[in-house]
This record gives sequence, structure tokens and C-alpha cells, in this order.
Amino acid sequence: VKEHIKIANYKTYYGHGDNGEQSMTTAFCIQKLLDNGGMLVGTTTMPQFGSNAIGANPDVYITCFNYLSKFPSPIYPWDSTRYPGGSSSGNGVVVGMGLCPFSIGSDGLGSIRVPSGFNGIVG
Repeated sequence: VKEHIKIANYKTYYGHGDNGEQSMTTAFCIQKLLDNGGMLVGTTTMPQFGSNAIGANPDVYITCFNYLSKFPSPIYPWDSTRYPGGSSSGNGVVVGMGLCPFSIGSDGLGSIRVPSGFNGIVG
């Protein structure tokens, strides 16, 4: 599950280095999966506030943002010098590596489509 999607008793950070926000409820799509026998494996990392299409967190933009992100950029599993696409970065990586058959992300301007393309999957 993309890190910003609400899950009861989990914190959401939106890929930002603050203290996070404890969720009291679970998003409808996640609750439906759980109600029908789905299992939550975990949450995946994302760029700060879903702000870029390559999947880089501010740890690579230290001079611009003047701080290190709490969450490092996800690693592209086939070449550590490249990025996995964003902003559903971690989702593309876990499905592309075969760790999960699917993952729940969000897409406004390519946030599922870009990591899917970078990681050789459909989204």
C-alpha cells in the first residue's frame, strides 16, 4: 500500500520527514480487501508529498531543501544508480520484483503509470 493511504493505527508521512499522522480509519479500498481475505504486507515509500515522477526523495536534493528526508529514495532493483519512477515508487518496486502480486497506489499525473513502466509491470 502506498505510504500516504490511510490504514488504522498506522502513521502516514506523505514521504516527508515529519512525525507523521496517526490514522484512526482505514481507506475504503484497503478495508474492502481486508474484509475479503486480503493481507496487508506493509506500506511502501514515496517521494515527498508525491512531488516528482522519478521517485527521488529530498536526500538527493539536499541543497534545495536543506535537510535529509526521513525516508531515503527507493532503490531501483536492477540498477542502483537509477530511480524506480514515482510517485508510487515503492509499489512499482515490490510488484516488479515479484514480492507482491499487486499493490495499491494513487495516480494523478502518472504516479502509477511511470513506476509501472520503469519496473516492467502494468498499472
